[in-house]
Amino acid sequence: MSEDLDMRYRQAKEVLDGAGWLFDDYAKGQLAVIMQTAPDDRDAREQAYVRASVVAEIKGGLLAFIEGYEHQQELIKRKAERAEKMKERRRGR
Repeated sequence: MSEDLDMRYRQAKEVLDGAGWLFDDYAKGQLAVIMQTAPDDRDAREQAYVRASVVAEIKGGLLAFIEGYEHQQELIKRKAERAEKMKERRRGR
């Protein structure tokens, strides 16, 4: 399970590192469509809004996954360090 999670983390990181700008540009493009569409063309404006929202949610989900993974790894590291310190204290007695 951990290897699968590590692989998914690396893949998510690669996507954002390599194409994070693409998410932003696409969302900006959709917002431009909203601004340029005639006020009475509600369907086109709504579709552009939904597309921009979906892209923002995908990017946000990737960021949340990456941050959560990194936070979890930091907690694991700290726990291991504390356990090592406790072992050293016990040996020193």
